[in-house]
Amino acid sequence: MTLLFELEAPVLFCVRKLRPIAFVIGMGLHLMIALMMKDLIFFSAQMWTFYALFVTPEQWRWLGGVLRAAWR
Repeated sequence: MTLLFELEAPVLFCVRKLRPIAFVIGMGLHLMIALMMKDLIFFSAQMWTFYALFVTPEQWRWLGGVLRAAWR
């Protein structure tokens, strides 16, 4: 599964409509790496940071609104 995502990731991130899918899969993949292999937690955190670069300001605002609504 990991190898499949790593091979598909460049295409998924280049196509604007597929970026959210790549973001969710990538974040989940690196979350599992962080949980399963504790020595690689900093690698996973670095990858999360890189994935965040693909999120547009509008998407951050939308996510902030969703989180604020859920918090209330």
